[in-house]
Amino acid sequence: MYSLSSVSKRFVLVHIVTVVAIQLLHTRSVSSVNMTNSYLHHKCIESQGKYQHGSQYEKNLNEMINATSSGNFRQGYESMTNGEGTPDSVTFLYQCRGDIDGRMCRSCYATAIAGLRRRCPRNKGSIIWYDQCLMEISSVSTDGQVDYVNNISTNEKNFDANGQPFLYAAGEKRLGTKTMYAMHKCLVSQGHYKPGSVYEKNLKSIIQSITSTGQFRSGYELMSLGDGPDFISVIIQCRDDSYGPKCRSCYSTALSELRRRCPREKGGIIWYDQCLLEISGIDTKGKVDYENNFCLSNAKKVSGDQSSFHLNLMSLISNLTSIAINETNLDGDQHAQYAAGERRLGTKNLYGMVQCTKDLSLRGCQTCLGYLALHFQNCYGRKQGARVFGRSCSFRFELYPFVSTKAGSKYLKV
Repeated sequence: MYSLSSVSKRFVLVHIVTVVAIQLLHTRSVSSVNMTNSYLHHKCIESQGKYQHGSQYEKNLNEMINATSSGNFRQGYESMTNGEGTPDSVTFLYQCRGDIDGRMCRSCYATAIAGLRRRCPRNKGSIIWYDQCLMEISSVSTDGQVDYVNNISTNEKNFDANGQPFLYAAGEKRLGTKTMYAMHKCLVSQGHYKPGSVYEKNLKSIIQSITSTGQFRSGYELMSLGDGPDFISVIIQCRDDSYGPKCRSCYSTALSELRRRCPREKGGIIWYDQCLLEISGIDTKGKVDYENNFCLSNAKKVSGDQSSFHLNLMSLISNLTSIAINETNLDGDQHAQYAAGERRLGTKNLYGMVQCTKDLSLRGCQTCLGYLALHFQNCYGRKQGARVFGRSCSFRFELYPFVSTKAGSKYLKV
C-alpha cells in the first residue's frame, strides 16, 4: 500500500538545485509469480471491536458489499462509507494493482471478501493483502490519511531510515506514457462547500470554461473566480510531452477522480503521470508549495558504484534544471520550465526529467526543485529510479525511457 516517505533535513553537498524521484516503477515480466493472486497477509483490528449478527453495522456493511459487487471494477478502486456520523458507520475500501484489468480485479475482490470474513469473523475492522489487491473494512474513516501502523513487507530492507515503507507501483517499461494515477490529497483545512452555494457555482463556471475553451495545446491553464470565502482557483499542468489531446484526456480523468475522492472539498490536488490538477479556495498563484509534496521510489537499489551513480544523477539533474529555467526555453510566450534528457552510464542510460508549474517564476522554479531534492534525499538516494511530486514542481529519474525524446532543445543527451 502507498504511504508517504519521511525524510530528514540532512544536507548533502551537491552541485544541483534539483532532483527527485518517482514511484517504485518496478519492471517485472509477465511470467513472474507477481501475475498470480497469492495471499500475503491479513490483520484483524481488534481495537475496533466486533459487531453483532443482525446489527445495523452488519446491514450497512452488507449493503456496501452488494453495491460494490455489481460494479465494473475497471477503475480498480472503490471507497465507500455507509452510516456516516453514526455509531454504525462503516468504511469499505478495495484497491487493485495498477496492471490488473477489471476481470482480474473482480476476482481478487471476491477472494478478499471471502478471505477476510473467514479470517476475521464479525470484526468491525480488518485488512487483507493479496498480490493483486488490498481490502479494508473499518469503523473508523481512514479516507485520505496515511496509515503508518498497518504495513507489511516481505523484505525488511524495504523501509526508509525512519522505518516507513517505500511506495510501490508496478508497470511496463513504457508506463510513463500512460495516464497513471499517483496520489491525491484532500485539503481538508479549507473546509467543504454546500450544494447550490456561490462557491459551487464558481467552480462549475471555471470547469465549464476550461473544458470548452482551455488551451490544452500549451499544457497549462490557471483560472480563478470570486472573492473572499467564494474565491476559487483551478490549475492544470500537463507534462511537456503530453500536450494537446493527451492533456485534455488527463484533465478530464483528474477532474472526475478528484471530485469523487474529495467530494465537496473546497481544496484538493491529484497527481497523474501526465498531469497535475489543483482546486483551491486559496490563491496559490506564483507561490512555492512546501507542504503538498511526496516521493515514490523504486525498491531496487543501485548496484555497483553508488557514489558514481549519484554524481552522474546530480550532474544530469543539474543540467536539466539549467535548461528548464533558461529564459530562452519557451512554450509560445511562456517559459517552459521543463527539461528532460539522458546520460550514458557504461552499458546503460540514465533518464531524467524536471518540471515546474508555469505560474512560478524562474527563480521560484529553481527554489522548488532544490527544496524537493534536499527534502526527499532519504527517499530517492541510492535508488535505481524515483519520482518526487509537488504542487509546484516535480522531477523523476529512471534507468529506462519514460518521456518522449522529441523535445528539441528541451531534451539533453550527454
